[in-house]
Amino acid sequence: MELSQSHQLRLVHMHASGAEEWLCPTCGRRLLLRWQPAYEKQVLIAGDIRAIHSASRAPQPERAAAGSQPGGADMADIGGDWSAEGLRPWVRWFHEAGLDDLWNQPL
Repeated sequence: MELSQSHQLRLVHMHASGAEEWLCPTCGRRLLLRWQPAYEKQVLIAGDIRAIHSASRAPQPERAAAGSQPGGADMADIGGDWSAEGLRPWVRWFHEAGLDDLWNQPL
């Protein structure tokens, strides 16, 4: 059995519609992801279909070492209100959905 290569997708653009455009710099795979109101994925360029693609909004080590903004590359790239006030609707949703105490629940 041949092992698949692992490629890392990078967020390259946030569209006004809310769709996120992700790119694999290794093989050229490009996709649009929309999270709300319902998850949707559109592959624009297939790239290497045998590769395992993963993605993260966490800053890449080389970017962090190069002096990216303190909040992480995703905040600088996509904008948004990352202050406590801006996150308040999310905190409220977690509370209403019963997820704020999820870690304290027995398995």
